[in-house]
Amino acid sequence: MGPQLKPEKIIIDKKRSGGMTPVPDAVSSCDGLLRGIGIGGGVLALALAVLIFFLLADADRPDPVASEGNSPSGSAPVVPPQPSPPAAQPLMPEAVLPEQGKEQAQLQGLAQEEEIHRLLNLAEDDLAALRLTSPAENNALMRYEQVLAMDDQNEQAGKGIARIVAKYIALAEVELGRNGFSNARGYHARALAIEPDAASVQALGVRIEQRAEIEQKKQDLVGEFVTLPGGCFQMGSPVTEKGRTEDEGPQHEVCVDTVQMGRYEVTVGQWRKFMQGTDYKTDAERNDGGSEGCHSMHEVDGSRTWEYVNGRYWDKVGFKQADDFPVVCLSWNDIQVYLQWLNTKTGSLFRLPTEAEWEYAARGGTGTSRFWGDNPDAACTYGNVTDQTTDGDAGWSKKHDCTDRFYSAAPVGAFQPNPYGLYDMLGNVLEWCQDRFSNAYYLNSPRDNPQGSLSGAGRVSRGGSWSNSPRRVRAADRQWYWPDRRNDHLGFRLVLSPDQ
Repeated sequence: MGPQLKPEKIIIDKKRSGGMTPVPDAVSSCDGLLRGIGIGGGVLALALAVLIFFLLADADRPDPVASEGNSPSGSAPVVPPQPSPPAAQPLMPEAVLPEQGKEQAQLQGLAQEEEIHRLLNLAEDDLAALRLTSPAENNALMRYEQVLAMDDQNEQAGKGIARIVAKYIALAEVELGRNGFSNARGYHARALAIEPDAASVQALGVRIEQRAEIEQKKQDLVGEFVTLPGGCFQMGSPVTEKGRTEDEGPQHEVCVDTVQMGRYEVTVGQWRKFMQGTDYKTDAERNDGGSEGCHSMHEVDGSRTWEYVNGRYWDKVGFKQADDFPVVCLSWNDIQVYLQWLNTKTGSLFRLPTEAEWEYAARGGTGTSRFWGDNPDAACTYGNVTDQTTDGDAGWSKKHDCTDRFYSAAPVGAFQPNPYGLYDMLGNVLEWCQDRFSNAYYLNSPRDNPQGSLSGAGRVSRGGSWSNSPRRVRAADRQWYWPDRRNDHLGFRLVLSPDQ
């Protein structure tokens, strides 16, 4: 055997080994043992290498006591190294989406475009049918808002909502023209709910309230008015009409402009405001024109007749009346003074109707002798006429075969209105017109807005009264009086230009 090498003691520096535990001296003993049983140096080196590997591995394993914070030395616990989380995968840009994802996105976009197109078409239908904001489940505003929820930049939907607001403004303006302030306010409220800050909507609200205030002041003085749309009609009567007189022909076409007309005859209470606000005395009170008082019905030797009665005037007419009765015993001249006062007070242009305007209004769009038809005995539903109601004998030889419950004048509006919503156009009291009367005027009357004859002293009166027989209670019947005449069955009604 060769010389025996003295085994060296193997000591591992803890600092250089990164804190590894030193190899015990028992390694030297193992080496001697191996050599004693004849194992050579190469094998010994290999065995030592394996032994060192396991010792090093054991040194790196954390001490279970120290890791729980119970190290006897009080040193900080050794925290085992944590595995690093897997690196986040970058999102793939849209350009590199899988083909299936791109197709799905395209299909979704196409479906939304189709839905927007469908909603816009439905909204147009709703708008045309004035389903602007109702019913709740089917209206134009709802559909436009659904479109904007999908595409908040959709120009057609934005313009559609603006059209809804404009439509409500237009509807409100129409109602203003009819003095329908309640409906106008309703349309304004709907526009305001959609576009509260729009200048046009705010201006509409101001207009409504200004007009309402003016109209209220007018109504306090002269009552309610109805807007009559302009149009054409056959003025006069056909030769076959029962009760016709010669001055009602020839029947001819006449066209009149839109006008506002009093829904009722001017009342005692309205006239009283004029008298209380002025020191005016009527022709009847002043016994003007050589006649005393008012031409009225009274008893003579136990029977009733008509003649001028001294001391009778608008507030003392010979029968019971109240403030809601039509004012009578006024001359045409009296009314002209009243109109001057009224127009000054209101800033408007009130006047008497022309004869053509009056007949157009009285017919109410009908072509029959009376707006309810040709039967005079149906009059008691629509007007106060000479009828079967009795209060002694007034000498009427021809009466309507019906009963209207009033022997003399009745409160305004006590009967059914005509198709234009006007009351007492036939019956109750005769009504003064502005025109001069001419028996032959219809022979050369102009077609458009005739103003009456340029000559003649008498003034037209129309409509029949509580003291008139059937032939006088017709739309075409014409009567006339001197302008200073005052009767207990003769009153008036006002008209007003539509822009007033």
